[in-house]
Amino acid sequence: MKLIHGLFLVVIAQVISYIQLQGPGKWEILKKYEYALALMGIPIGLLLINSTKLINSHFDGATWPGRLLGQSVGVIVFTILSYTIYNEGLTAKTGVCLMLSFVIIFIQIYWK
Repeated sequence: MKLIHGLFLVVIAQVISYIQLQGPGKWEILKKYEYALALMGIPIGLLLINSTKLINSHFDGATWPGRLLGQSVGVIVFTILSYTIYNEGLTAKTGVCLMLSFVIIFIQIYWK
């Protein structure tokens, strides 16, 4: 349960981060509020700190599984949001990276 909760927090942090960093390129209103966007880093940081605690705890204190899971979930979230918000299709290169992210997640969770 700690792993699922931790991964959920990573997804939420990645979505907020995407809006913070990519949003001004899509929505004019976000260009006006740079400082408000910068302050979004506080909840993002808190979400990632708590997700790290949960995921590391699931893996008995090991840090590498959480790092690789966070990176892979970030790639997946970024791909989905770029596709839906910016209508960016998948290139072969992006498709391979996306596939590798799923493989990394599978390895980290199921390979004992």
